[in-house]
Amino acid sequence: DSEILMSVLSRLELGHQAARYLEDERGLGPSLARAHGIVRATQSQWDCAVRRAVGYYGREAVDQAGLLAASGRPHPHIERTLVLPYFGPGGPVGLRFRRLSADATYAGARYVGRRHAHNSVPAPYLADASGWPLGASPRRGLLWVVEGEFDALSLRARGRASLGVPGARAFSPEWVRSWEGADGVVLLLAADRDGVAAAEQLVGSVQRACEERF
Repeated sequence: DSEILMSVLSRLELGHQAARYLEDERGLGPSLARAHGIVRATQSQWDCAVRRAVGYYGREAVDQAGLLAASGRPHPHIERTLVLPYFGPGGPVGLRFRRLSADATYAGARYVGRRHAHNSVPAPYLADASGWPLGASPRRGLLWVVEGEFDALSLRARGRASLGVPGARAFSPEWVRSWEGADGVVLLLAADRDGVAAAEQLVGSVQRACEERF
């Protein structure tokens, strides 16, 4: 999957509109976004990249990578979304699509995933192969755990060792294994009206996982 995902992502760009959104709404510079492979495309650009992958890797392989819809056409989760890759040792291991618009597309969901992967990802956002934040020492300072990719990037831009958890439903207890070497773990979650219940659920999931592990 990693090679196929990389072949598709390599044909797409962040673009001016998405870069402006990240800078104006999130305070994230385009260089940071590009360094972590964030891209955006029109549906036609996405379709073209996926079809090229089908021509090179074959329809079955691209379908198993979750890039084709049930109809056999390229998966439609691209228009009005940012593509957020999750990287492993060999390249991208998962994709999440973050909507930029507030309309009813995809039943109002802010995030959607590949067809076969749903909304799940194999590791926290910005994690290395060990599960620790990219480029951070496992025995230096605090580990900051946030909900979502953008908050994790904001902390990383400020020199913090940060990981992004894609919500309580996608949290895996296995992820806490690498946290043992941290001086401490800080859960930094949004307390907005719509996210309080989800944040509390995530806190409970992390607490239980840490209690079982440590």
